Amino acid sequence: MKETKLPDLDDIASTHGTMFIVEALKYHMSEHGAFRKLYPDIAQEWFKIAEITPAEEYWQAVARRQDYAKLIDGDLQAVDFILSPTLFVGEINKRADSIRVGNQDLEFTIAMVRATSLFDHTGHPALALPISGDSKPLPPSLQVIGKNGGEADVLKFGQWIEASFKSMCYGGSR
Repeated sequence: MKETKLPDLDDIASTHGTMFIVEALKYHMSEHGAFRKLYPDIAQEWFKIAEITPAEEYWQAVARRQDYAKLIDGDLQAVDFILSPTLFVGEINKRADSIRVGNQDLEFTIAMVRATSLFDHTGHPALALPISGDSKPLPPSLQVIGKNGGEADVLKFGQWIEASFKSMCYGGSR
């Protein structure tokens, strides 16, 4: 077992936000540009932000993503898996506009992907396992992150965790 330091969550969120809106604009306009006026208001707002995002800001986000992948690859040379929280909050009001995480109110979607978007960008396989709400001080969900190409190993380890800690995973209902 080895403790590892993942990149700052606010830096990851910034990288994710920049890349998400710019790449979403490119995809949607290349595939469905004729229908732009039909997109909902939130998509229109994001498209406008993407259109004024400087190219340099986008390319800096791409470079950070590459740095994140190298960091995770380095950590995974010393260990087989990285374990990390998937969520930082327990019960969630799915109709809420924001979620309080620590001392910050975060927009709902940003709060939900805060701990997982790093691995969306690095490409490392990740598996989320719910943990019973009665398991304080554990997070409500745990993610297992593995080496690139190690999807089968991540699934096997997830099965081991589930079998070993059955009373905690899924609230012991399986």
